[in-house]
Amino acid sequence: MKIHNDSQCGWLNNSLKRNHSNLLNEKNFALYDHMEMPIEIIHGEKDFLVPVKSQAVALNEVMPNSRLRILPTVGHMAHHFASKEISDSISYIRNFS
Repeated sequence: MKIHNDSQCGWLNNSLKRNHSNLLNEKNFALYDHMEMPIEIIHGEKDFLVPVKSQAVALNEVMPNSRLRILPTVGHMAHHFASKEISDSISYIRNFS
């Protein structure tokens, strides 16, 4: 797996940090615990834009059918740098029963 440095995405830094704060608001939390479909939460451990504990862990705790995969050497752009892991997650969801 290739290590991705999030500083390469520095120009996105401020806008991403502002926009991610709405994901975990009280109104949305009320909806998350009612989701019945399988949910795969994928997060890069090296993501400095959205730290793992700030959202991924909290979402995993409130979503009943979620699974959290923390990718140890990946930053914010996991879908670009961890294609095998993303593919494995898609297969997991596809085969969920």
